[in-house]
Amino acid sequence: MAENTVSIIAIGDELLLGQIVDTNSAWLGQELALHGFEVNAKYTVADEINDICEALTTAGRRSKYVIVSGGLGPTSDDMTIAAAERFFEDTLVEHEPTKTAISSYFESRGRVMSSHHAKQFYLPSNATVFANEVGTAPGIKMYRNGTYYFFVPGVPVEMKYLYEKYILPSLNNGGVDNMIRYHLFTAGMGETSLVELIAEDLSRLPPNIKMAYLPYHGGVRIRITGRDMDTPEKRDYLSRFKSTVIAKLGLHFVAENHNSWSTAMAAILKERGFKLATAESCTGGYIGHKMTSLSGSSEYFLGGIIAYDNEVKSALLNVKQETLDTHGAVSENCAREMLKGLCSAMPCDVGVVTTGIAGPTGGSKDKPVGTIFIGVGNENRQIIEKFSFRSSRLGNIESTYSMAMYMVYKFLSNQ
Repeated sequence: MAENTVSIIAIGDELLLGQIVDTNSAWLGQELALHGFEVNAKYTVADEINDICEALTTAGRRSKYVIVSGGLGPTSDDMTIAAAERFFEDTLVEHEPTKTAISSYFESRGRVMSSHHAKQFYLPSNATVFANEVGTAPGIKMYRNGTYYFFVPGVPVEMKYLYEKYILPSLNNGGVDNMIRYHLFTAGMGETSLVELIAEDLSRLPPNIKMAYLPYHGGVRIRITGRDMDTPEKRDYLSRFKSTVIAKLGLHFVAENHNSWSTAMAAILKERGFKLATAESCTGGYIGHKMTSLSGSSEYFLGGIIAYDNEVKSALLNVKQETLDTHGAVSENCAREMLKGLCSAMPCDVGVVTTGIAGPTGGSKDKPVGTIFIGVGNENRQIIEKFSFRSSRLGNIESTYSMAMYMVYKFLSNQ
């Protein structure tokens, strides 16, 4: 098996039943790709010892590393450690440092550790234990037949903490010394149009350079991978190809080494020292939520107004009643007045407003579901655009967020 291969196993009945969306595997896949690893398989299995062992066996045959999330809790349906005991033909022993850590965790919160939590500090005797400072269940590392296995809790914040502090430093950089990978974040262009734009350049690529396209609501993430980059000439060719792609994308290229608008916009606003504010109707605060999803977002996000009802639009954003009566809340006129009201209410460098019909109800012949007006600007300059999205309610909201961020990017690029 290749040195840079990884399999991911997500454990939990709730994942199979759709009660919880498996965001862990998606996050791990993105993070591992950024560091040069190839995720060649993902498995979702039930809280059953036999199923877990079967997945461990299959994953171990395919990959140098296996990352397992879930099933490390204190309840009877958490079977991962029991499965590890069987799979590695090991015995469980009391791990005193973990016992002390769990006991202290509850004492610090004025609670007493229950007998059920003893399950979390009995671990395989041959395991390397990773202390979990943001939860109770520790992570562990084990080895069998040439494969390293990492076990982490399914709680996303705990999984990410253990991955970043212990797992990533434990990996050998994927054995990819001669591989170079670039990640380009684009917006405002679909996958087909993007490929057509660079088709001539793609036709000249050598076989050791590959392109991958990862569409999202509003654009495409591009991954450029160069293998066998063992000479300066090859590395220079790859770098020049990347520069050619960026040049042809023009304003459709947003940033390198970003996978989301949250991180890309944070970097853009901080670089300029700008602050953004929002006034949202149809998106119901979603843009503000995304803007504040990163630590330190107070550096570039002032705040937001959720002006869902027309009375709020009038009272807080000074939207004229005449505008609402004549043109309606879903209109360019309303969006423009919302934007002017926002910039007057908050001392922002750039404001974003949304008003529209997210659906699935509320549409009409003149203004069908998916009709959205987005406004971006400040007291000196405003841009209002109309969009006709055709998706589910959540899809329309996500598309509105992405397009709003793209409009902010273009607005700032022209300043």
